[in-house]
Amino acid sequence: MSDEHSIAVAKASVMLYDDSTKKWLPAGGAQGFSKIHIYANDRNNTYRVVGRKINDHEVVINCSLTRGMRYNQATATFHQWRDSRQVYGLNFPNAAEAKTFADSVQEVFSYLGGGTVMAPKGEPQNQQQAQQAQQAQLAQQRQAEAQRQQELQQQQEMQRQQEDLQRQQEAQQQQEMLRQQQEMQRQQELQRQQEEQRRQDELRRQQEEQQRAEEQRRIQEEEQRRLEEQRRLEEQRRLQEEQRRQDEQRRIEDQRRLDDQRRLEEQRRQDEQRRLQEEQRKLEEQQRQLAMRQVESEHVKTVGDVAAAAGKTPPVGRAGESPDGAAMSKKKKGPPPAPRKDSVLPQVR
Repeated sequence: MSDEHSIAVAKASVMLYDDSTKKWLPAGGAQGFSKIHIYANDRNNTYRVVGRKINDHEVVINCSLTRGMRYNQATATFHQWRDSRQVYGLNFPNAAEAKTFADSVQEVFSYLGGGTVMAPKGEPQNQQQAQQAQQAQLAQQRQAEAQRQQELQQQQEMQRQQEDLQRQQEAQQQQEMLRQQQEMQRQQELQRQQEEQRRQDELRRQQEEQQRAEEQRRIQEEEQRRLEEQRRLEEQRRLQEEQRRQDEQRRIEDQRRLDDQRRLEEQRRQDEQRRLQEEQRKLEEQQRQLAMRQVESEHVKTVGDVAAAAGKTPPVGRAGESPDGAAMSKKKKGPPPAPRKDSVLPQVR
């Protein structure tokens, strides 16, 4: 099972900056929107941006987000950043979706401990690059629209040709029917009155049967279309319900992952706070012990000064010795000197 999971998703067109032409080009060679995910790896504490085309799921961007990276919001709907190989651009359909994605990037930088998300008021060069990317996208859209118009005109021309052919066939059928009617009229002229009456009765019977057959066929076709429409609607409702259940399940899983992540962050924060409190307590204990040693040292010094004032004189030593040489040799080692009052104690961060 993969350690990565998606923490943010947005819809945008992925652009790549070409240094040779100084222009923005659509990633993958064709213009179109992609789904952009930010994947997090909790084990390695790494993050990356992955984008796939909506129509064919082609991967058009796979870039790591690292500490110290700068994410620039060139405009409200066009954002860009770069790594060691490429300059990337995202053209969002609206400002709200762009801001949500930028906030997710800022959150990733806070986890990494470094990184900058620039506000939409960017440098003029970045704005010019964003305008070039938008112009490139508009040019691609205009080209696609022109191609669609050309295909539509070709289809209309083919449809007109088919209609002309159909009209010609109908005219030929009408001419054939007219010829048959004329032949029948000539035959009717040669036949007797009874034969004419019989033919007319037979013709009326055939027309009635044809009308009944056509009416029955029309009713059957209507019933078949109704049944097909009903099956299509039922299948559509079933697919929508299945999609809704899948979306709800994904939403519950995403919410569970977010809750687990928040609990882990809160636990780490509490552990860090307890560690800092323990270090603060140890430091205060050290300061208290140093203060006690300083008080004891001052007390010993005060007792020595009082004894000297009472008239005690040090004994005279032999020739070549200092008067207090013997006393100094027998003097006991006292406590270590106390720190100065103006010394700076370590601070707890």
